[in-house]
Amino acid sequence: TDGTYQPKFYQKREICERGKKRIIRPPEFRCKVVQKVVSNYILRPSMEHSMIRTNYATVTDRGTRQMYQNIEEDLYSAMHKYGRKGVVVKTDFTNYFASIPKDGLRELYSRHVCDQRIIDLCMKFDEGEEGLTLGNETSQTPATSYAGIIDHNMKDKMRRSEERRVG
Repeated sequence: TDGTYQPKFYQKREICERGKKRIIRPPEFRCKVVQKVVSNYILRPSMEHSMIRTNYATVTDRGTRQMYQNIEEDLYSAMHKYGRKGVVVKTDFTNYFASIPKDGLRELYSRHVCDQRIIDLCMKFDEGEEGLTLGNETSQTPATSYAGIIDHNMKDKMRRSEERRVG
């Protein structure tokens, strides 16, 4: 890319999903094609390796069936090991995509993508918006990866807590 490409979007619209109102700004068809290529061939391959095993959001070859199977196996294992003293943590972030700061987003891209032109292109998909734009395919993997910091922190703390309990 020579830096001249400008993504085009339809007007913002409100949708209701699982009882929550969300504002999306879907891209026009040509922009969807560009986002599909960037997402499938750059963002996913470069970011998925940093996500925890139990993260299924937009991760290649980790579908809903596998998620339910792994949850069932993990719950069975935890019940066998701890009885009824285990903990399940489910989170939901309010206005999550919009809450990701632009400098944090650029830093995330820089950690995983070595071509500055691609980073600049990804940033263009969210120009004029707070954080990431709902409706962009290129928003899904970075949002999942950004939250991965919390996933890793929780897993590490739980592992250390388990080691102290056993040791």
